[in-house]
Amino acid sequence: MDATTLRQAYHDLLAVADAGSFQPPPPGEWDASHLLAHVASVDAAIIAVALAVVSGQRPAYDNRVSLDPSNLDRLAAADAADTVRKHGELLCTVTEQVSDRDLDVLIPALIVSKDQVVLDQQIPLRMLIQAVADFHLPQHAKQLQSLRARTPDIDTSPHDVGST
Repeated sequence: MDATTLRQAYHDLLAVADAGSFQPPPPGEWDASHLLAHVASVDAAIIAVALAVVSGQRPAYDNRVSLDPSNLDRLAAADAADTVRKHGELLCTVTEQVSDRDLDVLIPALIVSKDQVVLDQQIPLRMLIQAVADFHLPQHAKQLQSLRARTPDIDTSPHDVGST
């Protein structure tokens, strides 16, 4: 499977993460480190599912561990952006190496967001990976961008200095 879109989504997310200057989140939302920890946790789980499929197992995907506060605290305590970078590279590499036959294996998937079930059905491994590129990473890049400190626009137009 071509990982070009996936690599670009990681690049876009990490560009925002690397820019830093994050403000505290609105009440009930994740800060930047916890948001990145969530992404890293999702990535690791999908990598594990893909490798399990390749080894002949029939795994399931359940994202609830990537929402667990104690898990996120543990991951956020490390350099979460670096963990996302490493897991992202690994997911891209695995994606490029998995056969089309394995990508078509149906995975029981449970995806929860804000205590709401978003998906509870079997989907092909390919769809699970593609959703990371198409939805998950762009959505969290926007969230991360919204946490960046707003800086005033700098007027770079020429000014007449000293004229009255």
